[in-house]
Order: sequence, then C-alpha cells, then structure tokens
Amino acid sequence: MTFVEAFQFHRRYNPKAPAVFFPDAQDEPTSYTALGDMSRAVIGRLRSAGIARGDVVALDLSNELFHAVLLMSCARMGVVTISGRPADIMGQIAIKALIGDKPMATASAATAATNFICIDQSWLQPVDGAHFEDETSGPGPDDLCRIMLTSGSTGRPKGVALTYRMIEERIRSFSHAFGSDFPNHGRLLIGMRLSSSLGFAFLFYLLARGGFYCADSVDFRKITASIEGFGIGALVTTPFTLAELLKYRETQSRHFPRVKLALTAGSLLAPELARQVRAHICERLIVFYGTTETGVISTCWWEGGVGDVGAAVPGRRIELIGPDNAPTPPGQNGRIRIRAASGPLPFLNLEDLEAGNRNEFFEPGDIGAFSAEGHLVIHGREDGVINIGGTKTTPEVLEQMLLGAPGIQDCAVLCRRDPVGIDRIVAFLVLGPFWNQQAFQTHCEANIVPDFLPGKFVLLPQIPRNRNNKIDREALRQQIG
Repeated sequence: MTFVEAFQFHRRYNPKAPAVFFPDAQDEPTSYTALGDMSRAVIGRLRSAGIARGDVVALDLSNELFHAVLLMSCARMGVVTISGRPADIMGQIAIKALIGDKPMATASAATAATNFICIDQSWLQPVDGAHFEDETSGPGPDDLCRIMLTSGSTGRPKGVALTYRMIEERIRSFSHAFGSDFPNHGRLLIGMRLSSSLGFAFLFYLLARGGFYCADSVDFRKITASIEGFGIGALVTTPFTLAELLKYRETQSRHFPRVKLALTAGSLLAPELARQVRAHICERLIVFYGTTETGVISTCWWEGGVGDVGAAVPGRRIELIGPDNAPTPPGQNGRIRIRAASGPLPFLNLEDLEAGNRNEFFEPGDIGAFSAEGHLVIHGREDGVINIGGTKTTPEVLEQMLLGAPGIQDCAVLCRRDPVGIDRIVAFLVLGPFWNQQAFQTHCEANIVPDFLPGKFVLLPQIPRNRNNKIDREALRQQIG
C-alpha cells in the first residue's frame, strides 16, 4: 500500500481522527474526512486550471494548511511539486504553474513567465454544481512525485527529483528511529516547514500511518497548548528551535510540558544543549543525520560527544575518503561518501531525468570519522572546519554553546583566516532583553575552550537565514568585509 493509498484507507476507516493541525492557521485540527474533502475540492480546482498527471507545479504558500492540502492533492493526482519558486531551477525542467496564496506584487523575469495561480479559502470548498470522482487514477511507483531544492547555503539551490518509490523509502527510514514504538509516537509536533525534505516526508509518514501531524508555531504558548491539549508524545525539530524552547521555558514560562521523545536534525548537536533538553524537555533524544539528496543516513539515541550522529540506518552505507580519493585507514578522518546498501541511491539529478541515470554515491561535503562504537562523528564541512593548534571544532557547535548563554536570542559564527594564516573566530550576536555582559563572559569561559573563544563580536538585529532556516554565512561575510 503506497502512502497515498494508506491515507485513503485511514480516511475510510478512521474518519474522525485528527489528521493535521497548523496552530497559526487553524483553531481546531482537521480530521481525515475533512482533509480528504479539502483535497477532493482542490483536485477539482487543479483540473479546471488544466493541471494534470505528470505536470510540475511550484508551491509558494505562507498558509501551511493550504500547503499540506496542495501536497496531498498533487500526490493523489500524480502532479509533481517543487518546494519553492521556479526561478531557482528555471530552464532545468518545464514548470506548468506557480501556485501561491498571495498576489505576485514583484517577480523575476523567469518567475513572471510562469503561469501564476492564486488560491484562497474557497479552494478548500467543493465547487457548486461540479462533480469530481473521489478516487483519482493513482500514479505509478516510478512516476515523479517531488522536486526538492537543496538549502543553497553554499550557492544557488539545485533540484533533486524523487519518485513515489523513493518517497516511500524515505518514509520507511524513519521507522528505524521509532520502530515498533510508533503507536506511542503517532502524534508528533513537527518543527520543520513543509518545504523542507523532512517536513514533507513526515507529513506523509504520519498520514500513511493514521497519525496526527501538528505543526509548530512562532508563538510558544501555542506549542505548549498543542502538546498538552492533543497528547503529543514527540517533537521533531532543529537544535536551534530546541534552544529557543529552553529559553522560553526559562525566561517566559517556567513551564513547558515534557514529551517522551525529541528528534532533532538540521545541524550538529552540542552536548550541553543535549543535556539541557533531556533535563527539561524530553526523556529521550534522537539525532538524525542526512541530506536532501539521500534522506536519513544515520541516527542514534543520543548519548554521545560533539558531532556523534550514530550508526548508519538500514539501506545506507558510509565511506570515509582521503585526499587520494581512496578509503581512509581506520581511526582517521575522511570525506564522507554515502552509498546505498545495494544498488544506486534513491534520487535523480534534474539533468539526468530523461536518461534515468542514478547516482552510485553522494558526497555532502562533510568531514567525519568513525568512533570506537562504529558511530559516525561529524567534524564539520570540508570547507568549514575550524582548526586551531590541531584542535578542531565547527561553527555549529560553537553557535550552540553561545546560544546557551543567558540573554542571547540568536547567534552565528564565522572563521576568518588572517594574512599570516591564523584562523580567527568572529561571533555575531542578537541580544535579548536579559543579556548581561558579565554573565555572558562567564558562560563563554566555562563552556568554550580558550582556543575557540571568539576574538571579535558583532551585534546584529537578526541573523540572516535562507528559506530553510539555515544561517546564510555568505551574507555574514559581507557584514565584516
């Protein structure tokens, strides 16, 4: 049973169960019946707009309920969706339409040339006098389903094409973390946007299993109310958001409901942040390491040191490659190369769609090593490892250390090499209302080894981030010239 068929099954046999809830767009959850009815109405609208199976549409939606319904509707129809503006991959693939929920006030020439469809609340209601079959002809397993855009943190985002079969494999990989314990974690609060690879996959992971997808909110009071009101057992979010939840608990509320499990992905996890999360937010903490291209690569019930991202999940194989492009000797660092356990990796490059060529391996640009327990330990990106006096760390780990300081609302770290070849660390800080210089200095001296204490601090009103909420380090470099 595919994830599309599984949703239909739960809609038929558990119709009143809550399916999705977006606190910033809704007052009450949407049931499986209601979500199916909304999807049916949207399918009718898409057909009326001339969109059919095999077409490609880009979604640029601020209302996440609209986004979820469009994703479900397109998946049922066999329409391929893109997680962003078509200008990012214009010329690489034919795009039938850009669907948004706000009029296009400004647009690039490439985007303006694309058919724009503006949707509103009426799209979720059946069209008067019109009848559309409830069951649409289902797509095939090797039909294209989704084009994901990489984060673009190192340049222009590129597209990765996924078939329905490839999406199914990603959904199955999550079961390695939850296993047979899924019934205890069938109600998840997801802190990943639907445009991200994890947000998209977790939406269908839950709907295919009769679970409940609850989105997070910019208002932490709504998050608290959702966890308590709906009996949510697990959080899926980034280390950055976990740090923000801890700050909210400490400075605003003193109350945040504990959950059984928190799963984090998106950047490395600092041991101090992990300790605080286990003490105040969850009983167990899981780390996912993965890429947009390959999905989840490794995972662990986290009790490790800096950069420990666990053992390879079933279906993935990790190699460490040296400068000579050969495997590194045991115990040495290397460039991470990812392979499937057998056969090619489950993703397609846009330029290879017609030929159907698959990738034998993928290198995300990370440097790592294997621990004595066989866990993969990430030291950072190939072009971003901070090495001072032979000791290594990453900007992400330093950022999490700084976020633990009282009064720091957000931060980012860059490493600049001076004219004589010495790495110098620059920290960018967004100060909160409770910042105290002495408390901040004491925290840094207690938690950061002297070699990695920033030599320069820059105060900013906000940290620049890309659409996937990753720090835009190129924009930061321009701040300091």
